[in-house]
Amino acid sequence: MLKKVYRLIFRSKMLLKDALAETEETYGDNPCVKNFLEFVKNSSRGIIK
Repeated sequence: MLKKVYRLIFRSKMLLKDALAETEETYGDNPCVKNFLEFVKNSSRGIIK
């Protein structure tokens, strides 16, 4: 599951905010995915895509 989330966020040509929204909509009920999404959203320095 996390592999699919990684691919959706980092490998897709979507904007980060769109990829995060899609990920949350699709896999948001999984606790590991929720934790990962919170980390990315709350990152003070951002992430490199």
